[in-house]
Amino acid sequence: MFRHSQIAERHEVSQAHLSTFFVWSETQFLRVISQLFGQADRKSVFHVGNFFHVLAAYGITTAIEAIFDDSDAIDINSRDQLGETPLSWAAEHGHTQTISSLLRIGKNRKPYNWLTKAFFGPRDIIIDHRDGKNYDAPLTRAAANGHYESARLLVDTKKADLHSAFLEAACYGHTDLVKFLLSRGAKASTVNQYKENTLSLAAIRNHPNMVRLLLEKGIHPDLREFTFGRTPLASTSKLGHYEVVQILASSGRVNVIALNSKKITRKKERLCD
Repeated sequence: MFRHSQIAERHEVSQAHLSTFFVWSETQFLRVISQLFGQADRKSVFHVGNFFHVLAAYGITTAIEAIFDDSDAIDINSRDQLGETPLSWAAEHGHTQTISSLLRIGKNRKPYNWLTKAFFGPRDIIIDHRDGKNYDAPLTRAAANGHYESARLLVDTKKADLHSAFLEAACYGHTDLVKFLLSRGAKASTVNQYKENTLSLAAIRNHPNMVRLLLEKGIHPDLREFTFGRTPLASTSKLGHYEVVQILASSGRVNVIALNSKKITRKKERLCD
């Protein structure tokens, strides 16, 4: 059935009344397709989500639309075992058409009456929903993976947090996304929960082009992070990122005297999370 949905999606074949073809329970169905696709990872969508999450993660848009056309009782903000919504899965994998469809469906749904709203919550799609593990919103997931068009769709709703997404895009070196987010209101001086600034994150992850861009946007190259009190130059020099060191040192606004070049070593890079 899942393979049928993928093929139908590619050939733009209608999948109306898809839900009427299910005979097995959802749990049995997901167990079978997880075996077929070899998804042994217990954190994969097959093991933590329902059928709706699987469709969103794989971008089977027409099947999602068919299911919502067939049933008005499905919660568009349903959470899987990791606390992620279908929109989160679609954003993480960059399925632009699926995101667009979910936004449209979530916007046009008929409101509950006061009694059912009290039990089931909002009908509109929640744009800035945070998952239960890393507290990442859909836009943050799209930005971390460099999905420009997916990020643009979410930003256009004007309901997404730009700053967390900006930090992730800078950390992973997605310069086009950083430029876009800056143009839409993100602040270059944004810091994360550890008080690390975007320049430190980009320097530690060895993204020379990102470092150049952030310096052009006015971030001071000698700005110290709160947790360890290190400057971007001090942090990246210990990791052996020589091109980034050269860019920072040549800015003319850093204290290079304090560095001992003989102690430059290569160490394991920290992750953005």
